[in-house]
Amino acid sequence: MSRCFSMEGINEVAEHLIRKKRAEWSDPAKTSLRVFFKTIEELAPLVLDAVKQYRYIDDFKSLDDLTGEFAFGREFAGLDHAIMTRVVELLRAQGFCVVTHAEGMLGVKFLPHCMER
Repeated sequence: MSRCFSMEGINEVAEHLIRKKRAEWSDPAKTSLRVFFKTIEELAPLVLDAVKQYRYIDDFKSLDDLTGEFAFGREFAGLDHAIMTRVVELLRAQGFCVVTHAEGMLGVKFLPHCMER
């Protein structure tokens, strides 16, 4: 019995995951797929809750800060920086933080009103 999946089948699964916001192509040629255990929209409130707990307000943090020791024991610990960047961008769009880019690094400053969420 052959247990190979056709390229057509693989692409169907990939496109289904993408429609459900559980994956995205990680390259323009669509040869590599990044699969999410949680969507960006599901991760954002988890990060925001941790920010409130640790009072990371009005202080710039790096992506290493947000995915490292700060995240220990949380679902987003060790999260890939590309994914955390998307989470931060969503939180920025929702007005919870400001984002800066300096010396090739992304800095995030959470605003005081996110404590009220």
